[in-house]
Amino acid sequence: MKDLWWDDEFLKFNFEFENVLRSGSIVLPFQAMPESVRVGFIGPYSLAYTPDIPINPKSLKDIWLDLRRKFPDRELQVRLPPELYHQDLFKANFETLCGLGARILYQDLNFHLDLTGNFLDSINRNRSREMKKRSLRNFMFLETSLEDAYGVITSNRIGKGLKPSLSREKLIQLHSLYPNRVRFHGVKQEGQVVSSSISMVINPRLTYVFMWGHDPSIPTSAESISTLCEGLFNNFKGEGVQFLCLGTASVQGIVDQGLNTFKSSLGAIKTSRVTMGIPRGL
Repeated sequence: MKDLWWDDEFLKFNFEFENVLRSGSIVLPFQAMPESVRVGFIGPYSLAYTPDIPINPKSLKDIWLDLRRKFPDRELQVRLPPELYHQDLFKANFETLCGLGARILYQDLNFHLDLTGNFLDSINRNRSREMKKRSLRNFMFLETSLEDAYGVITSNRIGKGLKPSLSREKLIQLHSLYPNRVRFHGVKQEGQVVSSSISMVINPRLTYVFMWGHDPSIPTSAESISTLCEGLFNNFKGEGVQFLCLGTASVQGIVDQGLNTFKSSLGAIKTSRVTMGIPRGL
């Protein structure tokens, strides 16, 4: 199975055709903004990649140079993947960019669950208390529909004054492209979905929880996130997945202490996600 971020259909879904450079086996999707060119800001690691191992350093350098020549008057911003994923590719891109004059702009905290263990062994005391109360709350984890999952997440984001990072129409389109890789789960209470998640199966080892949340209009729904996380943990572990990515707890290096504490309480492991920059004209 090819990485989802590296699939041609996923590239077409996220990028205009002319915004994908190729050099040998290396592919570099990018976003051209008025003042900058951005790489790696869609998905955890949609940077310069190749399925070939070992990586050809010359082709990698050439493709970054091609991008600089194409947009000499714009700043280049590159968000590298979390350290956990494709370490050879991470190192090769980091070293190549440093050689071209890039500097670290900021580092974000990324979280993942190691599914080789046991969920209940790694959570903290608060989450353990929630798990002990799940039967009293009648929480039940299950697969759910796109509409139910997206409805809860929309309510959650509206309650925070935000909007979902992917529109309903785009999610329907993505699910139609990858019906077996875009997955919907939730927790029901008395027949109503009170929390939900939308996950993407990136490759056989890694699944990314792209969006999740609880319905703030239901008083006990926040407690169901622990049940949701355990369900995701056991479900994907049963499918042979090794790592469950829970995303970040910071924005441009500024840590959201609430998210940091919450994801840590679920037993999630922190890794660094580096964003680099090359000023215009270099």
